[in-house]
Amino acid sequence: GGSLVTRGAGLAQRLAAVFASLVLAVNAWAAHEDGLAMARNGVEARVLMPQLLEQLRSLPPGGTAVLLEPPLDVPNYSVFQVSGFVGVLLPQEAIPEMTGRGDVQVRSVASGEPLPDPCPGCVFLTLAPGNRVVPMP
Repeated sequence: GGSLVTRGAGLAQRLAAVFASLVLAVNAWAAHEDGLAMARNGVEARVLMPQLLEQLRSLPPGGTAVLLEPPLDVPNYSVFQVSGFVGVLLPQEAIPEMTGRGDVQVRSVASGEPLPDPCPGCVFLTLAPGNRVVPMP
């Protein structure tokens, strides 16, 4: 039957194999969850982007869309899952191409940050239930 040392080494190898298998399974599950989160981002962006572009196109000349992020219902710790306007923010250089308007700007305000003062041509937008882009009441 082998010595105690030989049996101990075999047990250690089996435990190492089980541990390695567990680590690989957890990593595969996490990668799958990250993929699902990115897919949800795409679905959300597909809903928000046309609404945001419509709002930007309708701004007054030289206007600014101030996007107010709504508070999260539950904390989000994933770098793969975003919500709100964060998933559809446009870099300033993309706005003319996407809207046909080179005179408008976008400013984002995180949830909990103080609101900027009203300004001429500023439109404050937020999200209503169902990911609808709406003017602030």
